[in-house]
Amino acid sequence: MSKANLMKTTLSAIAVTAALTSSALANQVVLKSLDGAIEVSGQLLASNTDAYVIRTAFGPLSVSKSRVQCVGEECLREDGFEANLHVLATGNMVQQLLPDALADLAMSDGATLDIRAAERGGYYGQIVPQGGTSAEAMKFRVGPAGNQDPLAQLVSGDADVVFSSGSPALAEPPEGVTETHIGQHVLSAVVHPDNPLSEIGLEQLHAVFTGQITNWQDLGGPDADITVVTPADGAGMLGILGPTENDQSVDASALTSASDAETSRLVGADPHAIGLVGLSARDTAKTLGIMSACGIATPPDEVMARAGDYPLSLPVTMYHRDPSENPHLADFVRHVQSDTFAHQLETAGYVDTSINVQRDALASLNIEQDASAAAGWYERPAFSKITETLDGFDRLSMTVQFPVGSSRLDAKDTRDLDRLVTYLTTLPAGTSIVFAGFSDSMGTAAKNYYLSENRAERLERMVLDMMPEAVAERMNISSVGFGEILPRACDDDPGGMDLNRRVEVWLSTNIPS
Repeated sequence: MSKANLMKTTLSAIAVTAALTSSALANQVVLKSLDGAIEVSGQLLASNTDAYVIRTAFGPLSVSKSRVQCVGEECLREDGFEANLHVLATGNMVQQLLPDALADLAMSDGATLDIRAAERGGYYGQIVPQGGTSAEAMKFRVGPAGNQDPLAQLVSGDADVVFSSGSPALAEPPEGVTETHIGQHVLSAVVHPDNPLSEIGLEQLHAVFTGQITNWQDLGGPDADITVVTPADGAGMLGILGPTENDQSVDASALTSASDAETSRLVGADPHAIGLVGLSARDTAKTLGIMSACGIATPPDEVMARAGDYPLSLPVTMYHRDPSENPHLADFVRHVQSDTFAHQLETAGYVDTSINVQRDALASLNIEQDASAAAGWYERPAFSKITETLDGFDRLSMTVQFPVGSSRLDAKDTRDLDRLVTYLTTLPAGTSIVFAGFSDSMGTAAKNYYLSENRAERLERMVLDMMPEAVAERMNISSVGFGEILPRACDDDPGGMDLNRRVEVWLSTNIPS
């Protein structure tokens, strides 16, 4: 079966599970021996871990699942279904990402996928290996994570895997739980193509979705009511727009859409509408840049999102239990870490963790605009130093974040260093690599300059320790600190570029983007 037909079958199965033609026929199944020589049919009475029980003309018959294949609508009855893989996820990952992941996992092994709708927007089913039986199947149950602590659900055994959008990196995951950063959830603010706006502030966007701003005139547009289009998980979406008071919620008059594609369609048909969609679902709608308090508009872009420069972006993290205890979990985790899953992330509107090169990166940093806004005696020379040092260099999309006032790496970035080192070792001999450090604006300029240097040198040492000596010797590797370079008015702006907490990696060579 082709991937397109498999996907179609997957989605159709989810949509029509509840529609059974008649109760009389619904329980009818056929049990086939593995060699196909023997078949027995009847009404399915029970399906437990080990056996099927059917009613035949000779009375109830119990048959071991390891000896037959069950054919029929009731073979995968939810009543009594015992999953060996429990998956929970936040946001639209349940419906827009994981069905395709399961379908591709099945197709890659030549297995058979059977998937059915369940309560609360979830689904359950099985992947039966080629030539195998239900007893050998991966029996999964997928559902929304809700508002519960994902780690608590893993520790309690209520879940084997949890996908979470926006969860911060942990200093140390609980014993038996592995944390893996798998991508970024990147949203685009979209409006009708005829809307005159080209950018919007993050605080303004938050005010629009919570009903505090209801007329386009307040945003510099026409005198018309704003039509807000929000996903079903609208409350969870507010977290990406900024801090929300306890009594704040999505505008009660907002239209609710079932998917990013529907949001894009609704916005494209209404000249006064606005919505948030993933990168892959912008369609014919117009995308707005996100304006910072410094007056810099950042468009949605994969490289900018990976580098942490785009504010409507949240990390996507996979938490899972020990795969050695569950072969089905091991297969699933292995698939999530594959290139195929990375493509599925992109299709669903997410950004994977691959490393890209940003050409002309200095121009995107708006150095001249930032320098003109700088008020301190130290800031202007710092901008000049950046231009002189990094002219002719390209920037990697991967940046390494540090806690405020510290040169100790965040937990996520410590675990991501393997990806960076692997990428750097593939570069040609003679490549110049510069680790560029930036500091916070708390404290004196001299202290911040030292902090930025310390951060860059620390990352350089860690990379050199992990890189084969022969590879390091054929590179020109250095580090430099630039201190605090953002105007102080922008330091706490959630819509601005977070240059003040990180080390960037810049390259000077002919590297493919």
